[in-house]
Amino acid sequence: MLSDVPNGNTPFSVAQASKDGDKIAQKVVDEIGHKLGIGIANYLNILDPGAVVLVGGVMSKLYTPVSHGIDRGIRENALSNVAHTPLIYSQYADTGAALGAALLFHPQYP
Repeated sequence: MLSDVPNGNTPFSVAQASKDGDKIAQKVVDEIGHKLGIGIANYLNILDPGAVVLVGGVMSKLYTPVSHGIDRGIRENALSNVAHTPLIYSQYADTGAALGAALLFHPQYP
């Protein structure tokens, strides 16, 4: 399926091909998730945050397909004391950063 995309592949076409059962696309999505999970595990190991929030337009299509790979990457690479840090997908995929920045200037913000 991926070789039939007329203008080249995008994260969205790969996610759709994976959802439609393309085995190569599923491997690509799993590898993307695994690499992302390794990066998140490194972040967890260094900073020990209270949670990790994933946002962005690409994540809106890829979160579900890559979530298994992300979990695997974290499980294999995070230290035990941070391995169960909550991983949250934000519903504010395209506007979350702007909303967060705006809240910094909200009059009721502590």
